[in-house]
Amino acid sequence: MRKRRSLLDTRGKFIFSIREALDSYLSRHRNLAYKIKSIDAVKLWETVVDEYIGRHTKATVCKERTLFVNTESTALANELSLKEKELIEKMNRGLKYPLIERIVFKSGFIAQKEFPKDRKDKIDKKLNIHLLNEIEKTVSVIEEDELRSILKRFLVASAKRPHRT
Repeated sequence: MRKRRSLLDTRGKFIFSIREALDSYLSRHRNLAYKIKSIDAVKLWETVVDEYIGRHTKATVCKERTLFVNTESTALANELSLKEKELIEKMNRGLKYPLIERIVFKSGFIAQKEFPKDRKDKIDKKLNIHLLNEIEKTVSVIEEDELRSILKRFLVASAKRPHRT
């Protein structure tokens, strides 16, 4: 952790950079720092692996120092498990912190990043005016504009998503 500067502003209060304040806060709340690093690890996966593996795998979650990665096939999961130590080193080097001790590969369904155009059009048609009014009514109780907008986008996207049974 960096040493705090003892500079005072015109009102006699300490001046800290945002980075210093954030470092100080995270050093006191280690659990939050771990969660942030875990999210970074999931996001980093596609940049660490090559393009082919990035298209056919998806890192889902990192918990208890284990990164969970879904693959499209058992053959790919097996191949990647042979490269596990190398991938762990790359991930930890990219994170600049030894967060990951293990990677678990699961074979199964990898969701498409985007729906094909014709499928997307069918989903948009399913959102009727009644549902949009319900979403608008739900978010209208939120006073903050930005938060209301985020929640509305989330609910619309959630309504468009096909439901599995």
